[in-house]
Amino acid sequence: MSKYKHVFGVETEIEKQNPVMTPAVSELLRSHMRYIGNLDTWSQYIIWFYTMGSGSVNRFLAKIPLDLKIQHWWATRFFSYYNVKLYGINNIPEPYKVYKRFFENSKGFEKLPFNVQTEISTFLMETYINNLQTLILQAPKTVGPITLYKVSSQYPGLPVAGKVAIVEQGPFNSTTWDKRVNLSMFLPNLNVACCYWVLSIAPGTSLLAIDAPVDAYPEEREVLLPYGSVFDIKEAHIDIVRVKVTTGKTEMQFGPPYVIGEVYQFNAGDTIELKMLTYHANCCQKK
Repeated sequence: MSKYKHVFGVETEIEKQNPVMTPAVSELLRSHMRYIGNLDTWSQYIIWFYTMGSGSVNRFLAKIPLDLKIQHWWATRFFSYYNVKLYGINNIPEPYKVYKRFFENSKGFEKLPFNVQTEISTFLMETYINNLQTLILQAPKTVGPITLYKVSSQYPGLPVAGKVAIVEQGPFNSTTWDKRVNLSMFLPNLNVACCYWVLSIAPGTSLLAIDAPVDAYPEEREVLLPYGSVFDIKEAHIDIVRVKVTTGKTEMQFGPPYVIGEVYQFNAGDTIELKMLTYHANCCQKK
């Protein structure tokens, strides 16, 4: 038996003996791929755009001061990444439709006065967040218990080792159902001993399993939790986590329905051991 309680990016005999593809996970993926497949093109774009990069949206939700230039840049990407030629301008619904000229040419948005860009980008981000939250909450609920995994940096409200806490989540949370996904790519600093999460999800929970073709990085096997979720931390301890350091370039999913384009790659490198603060928590909706 391995001495490692948690291994990601590295398969061991423990993982082989305890497969991650449980019946509940299998049903989750099947029902959510059907759900997403039946959505209109715009709703699929809303989901895909989140997987392209969620930092700006989640800082906004967490009420962390956001550089307005970065907020403008987020709006520019939101306009420019929608493929008008492939999907058509008429598939853009209200209230986004009023900005259709920017979907056709995002340069027009960049030429607007700074305060106007701020007004439009704030409206877009608020509307986008509400749309994505609705799509998550309307997805089929979990039918059986599943376990999700994620890493994060330390943030206010998290307990020290040996303590417990109930922590409300302001932003969305990206997790994975597969502990073999190399989560080291999401660690802000390999020298900081925080944080690895093991989340127990009860039947009847609202979340969204995302996969190709609406996931820019389908190898992450992402499950998205709604904002306002609650992590009921039942155990916090320092654990040895074995990971593979990652470097290089990768491909992202960008059509059709999104064109494949090279962005960065997380090549598996040397295996290292980290002492990490590990949280075991129940999740998700606030009662």
